[in-house]
Amino acid sequence: MLDIINDYRTNRTIAIILMLIVGFLGVCPHLPVPTVMKWQDKLEHMAAFFAISFFICRSFSRDTIYELENRISLAILICITYGAFIETVQGFIPSRDPSLTDLIADVLGAILGVIFFRLVPFFDNVKR
Repeated sequence: MLDIINDYRTNRTIAIILMLIVGFLGVCPHLPVPTVMKWQDKLEHMAAFFAISFFICRSFSRDTIYELENRISLAILICITYGAFIETVQGFIPSRDPSLTDLIADVLGAILGVIFFRLVPFFDNVKR
């Protein structure tokens, strides 16, 4: 079981699936979601990009040319670019509005995801 979880291809697939889900939810018309707290939308953005950045960091084998710092930088850069892309596309969808605070929440989530990846050494044991 751990072999599947620690396979870089599995983690890369999870990251891509998460990005597709977030992208779809970002461009579809607003779905009726019950609001539980005031900042729920921002927490949802942070959670989504936390997971994306975490799995991007895990989507590289330790044997690759990408050093740990490069994987972290790449994960944050991908999340910033993807978040900005989604917010830009939302400007062209009649029922959606782009939001700088959503992008900030995306970036904060991505940073927290790579910090979590970095602080828990167990997560850096991805095999080829």
